[in-house]
Amino acid sequence: MRKQLLLAYRYYFVVWEVVFIARNRKKVFFKGSLFLSVLVLTLFVISPKVQIDDASYGAEALEPLVSLAQVKHPTGSYLNGNLIHTELSLFNPSKATKIVRLVWNLSNAQGKEVATQTISVTCQPMQTTPVDLPWLLSEELATGHYFTTVELYSGTNFTALQTDLSSTLRTGFHGVSEGFWLFKRQTTGESLATDNWIISDKQLGKSKFKPEHVGIAEGQLALELPAGTTDGAEIWTQSQQSYGTYAVRMKLPNAPGSITGFFLYSAPDYYNEIDIELYNQPDSTLMLTTYADGDRQNSFEKNLLFDPTADYHEYLIDYRPEGLSFYVDGKWQKTWAGGYSHNPMYLMVNVWYPNWLEGSGSTESKKLLIEWIRWY
Repeated sequence: MRKQLLLAYRYYFVVWEVVFIARNRKKVFFKGSLFLSVLVLTLFVISPKVQIDDASYGAEALEPLVSLAQVKHPTGSYLNGNLIHTELSLFNPSKATKIVRLVWNLSNAQGKEVATQTISVTCQPMQTTPVDLPWLLSEELATGHYFTTVELYSGTNFTALQTDLSSTLRTGFHGVSEGFWLFKRQTTGESLATDNWIISDKQLGKSKFKPEHVGIAEGQLALELPAGTTDGAEIWTQSQQSYGTYAVRMKLPNAPGSITGFFLYSAPDYYNEIDIELYNQPDSTLMLTTYADGDRQNSFEKNLLFDPTADYHEYLIDYRPEGLSFYVDGKWQKTWAGGYSHNPMYLMVNVWYPNWLEGSGSTESKKLLIEWIRWY
């Protein structure tokens, strides 16, 4: 760079001399112009050649960079003690072997980083390198929503043993908006009794809830709508629950005129209730409702874009002091900042025939199949 500046100054003064002669010594201009032209050409030829010093810019700036090709973040629901995986591919377009550093971060719903890991990866020339980043979800992590991100770093003279990333360049970043949910407790058909759930024996709408309508079918917890009747089934936790996240993975029965409910409730009616309700039919509707202070406070309905009677899907309530949110298959559906109870409530699941729907039962037994219920 110093040589470039000296050469520029030299040419500047030569040109200035030409301009000065042209303006003030017009008589000698044409005679001197030939001499000046020869002088400029001579200076250019004998001057040292000036080249860009690659080292001043860093070799990495002139080489194709390793890139994040494909990234698959963990989604869905997990329990403490589960192993999650972030899978990705790195592509090295250059003709040289490259060593890069990957930084994996785990953050909670408030954006606070709760875990991180850093690894170095050697990428062969002109090849794609698959990478698996596993992480064990510790027992100390609280129930809630979590997000993973991946950062890619590279730099001049980067080594596998380097731990200080301050001198490196972050050349890639990938995050995901969906994230995953973490839970401390899970109930299945096999653990229903030991998890201290209560099986209802009462009347609701057209349905009589009976203990014999709760059992195991197809290896799953099953709540039955018996053939030829409008009877149903209901289960609820023995203890009341407070703020937390509550989720169920279930397949609905195809029984038009009946509904499935996954909800928080405590007596009296219309004072403490947070509902997810669905019509038990292929073209179902998601119904979200809250009751507080003796009246319905919030309601929302949305047609589902899938058949909930054909396969298992996840339905989730995220119940917090600052807001109440609902998700289906990990996708956000609705949030309310108020209009819901803040009192302890029971977690409940039922399948039944309400009075406000037309329906007289099915000619064959129909079952609500529950793979799991997770909560804190």
